[in-house]
This record gives sequence, structure tokens and C-alpha cells, in this order.
Amino acid sequence: MFACCSCTDGPSRFCPGNEESTGEVVQKGDKERSFETVAPCHPFSAGEDDKEMAKQRLQRLIRDFAQEVVADGIPVQVIQREAEEELQVTLRLDRRLRQVEFWQGPGAATIIMPLAEVESITKVDTEEDMMRALVLVSSSTEVRVHFENVMTRDRAYTCLRIFQMSVAHEPPKPSAEAEGD
Repeated sequence: MFACCSCTDGPSRFCPGNEESTGEVVQKGDKERSFETVAPCHPFSAGEDDKEMAKQRLQRLIRDFAQEVVADGIPVQVIQREAEEELQVTLRLDRRLRQVEFWQGPGAATIIMPLAEVESITKVDTEEDMMRALVLVSSSTEVRVHFENVMTRDRAYTCLRIFQMSVAHEPPKPSAEAEGD
């Protein structure tokens, strides 16, 4: 059996999503489907193309998120466990994507959390939070971050987890004492 959607019930001469474009209409059963790109079917090509497209979408998501949070930031509300007061802040990342910063206005960040010290980033899925919050936990603090909507929360979660993993896999920096010896 072939991996593309137009030939799941048997071999077909056409496969949507390939590079070659013939602009033909494919009929499957009693449904007629038109594809912008239709080409001869190749076994397993759709699965590989799907993986490549998913990889490209993820790279674009990360790039766009990084540009947004470094340049302008994302408006959020935070509640720090120690203070228990809600603050209207801007979520930002430093240029090296190594620390999460919450800015209450121009000047300096109100809360700074290096990603290397963040122990967990979790989604909060309760009715009370309307499923649009993240919790960032480090050894020194816990911050609940409320986003405008679930989509923004999910995008931030995905990217922050990836940035957190990349920081965790970096080789340790040599200390200033070791460089001086």
C-alpha cells in the first residue's frame, strides 16, 4: 500500500503534494478532488514529505517566536509564587535565547529566569485558567504566566521547551579562574 492519501485503497497514478504539477482532477469513489499539485505516485514519499514539512513548520515557528520575544515581547500577566500579586508585563528573551525576562516597563526586567535554571515548564489546563497559562519553575521561584489565548500559550510552550533543551545540551563555559591559570 502507498503512503499518500489518494492511493490508500490501492495503487493510483496520482499523488497530491508532489513537486510536479499537472493540475489534474482525481476521482476517488464518488468524490471528486482537485489538487494544485498532482503527480505520479511514489511509495512512502508522502510520509517523508510530511516529516520535512513538519520540520520546516517547526523551524518557522521557532524563528518567528524568537524574533517576536527578543524584539517586542509578548504581553502577559504573571503571578509569582512569592508575591501572589498579578502583574501586567511583557515576556521577553535575551538575544542569546538563554533567559526568560518579564518586563513591567522600560528599563530593567522585573523577573529574570535563566533557562538553564528552569526545572520545568508546564501547561495549566484548568477551567479557572481557561487553559491559557504556563508555569515556569526554577529552584528560586515559580511563575504562572497567563497568555491572551491558548494558541499563544501553546506556541510559547513549544518554543520555550526547545530553548530550554538547547541550553541544557550546551557545553559548560570555562570559569574565569580556569582561564587565568
